[in-house]
Amino acid sequence: MPDPHMTATIGTHSSANGTGAILVDYDNFCAGVYDSQSALTHALNRMVDLALAQAPELGEIRVRLYGGWLDSGVLTKRASRLQQKLSQPFFPRPHPDGRLIRGSVDLVTRLVGVPGLEWGHTFRERRGLPRLRLAETPRPSACAGAANCPIDLVQRISRRRARACHIAGCSVANRDAFLLQEQKMVDSMLCCDALTLAARVSTVVVMSNDLDVLPAVALAASTRGARTVLVRGVAGPSAYGTELDSLGVVAADWALAA
Repeated sequence: MPDPHMTATIGTHSSANGTGAILVDYDNFCAGVYDSQSALTHALNRMVDLALAQAPELGEIRVRLYGGWLDSGVLTKRASRLQQKLSQPFFPRPHPDGRLIRGSVDLVTRLVGVPGLEWGHTFRERRGLPRLRLAETPRPSACAGAANCPIDLVQRISRRRARACHIAGCSVANRDAFLLQEQKMVDSMLCCDALTLAARVSTVVVMSNDLDVLPAVALAASTRGARTVLVRGVAGPSAYGTELDSLGVVAADWALAA
């Protein structure tokens, strides 16, 4: 299990000693690309290099990875594999100016501001598709096989979890055919930590492509006092980029990171 002491070791405001935090919406941002040991280590190096490019005075960096790590309080298989890779120490690592940077890399299961409470339900599996709505009815106008359209078949079986396949002789129900995997509270936890940490450290780097984190990034930059950096991993114009810039949010492009 992630060590609760390691996931909540950042104390009061520390802008004078160059402490930073990198908050990573792991699945949203990394999309499973960094599950191998070498790729993960390379990605962590890029994250730290990016933070140092924005704040070269940093001497301590906490990397916090947010995801659906716990299912009813138990590490998921994917989280267990990732935790095993993180057991190999990443810090300390050399700073370009020759000194050592200290820090930690953690799978986040507890908030920095509420370390005594573990959020054990960030991953959930549910049986059956939710009810799907067709963009056009009775089926898309370009459908070439109306008599046996798979789009229509999936929509029909999604109407109820107990709905069975309509093909004669088949008793498979929606809940037997489909398994949904969901992450819960991940964005909320990242946003809470961004606001807490922006009042405690000198630099907060948020790495996410999700619009849900932007209000917290804006509030952290405008009211909390830390340098706030938003890193996106997708190309193209950033939503609310002008507005965030006016609040002091520094925009950084992951594709351009060293």
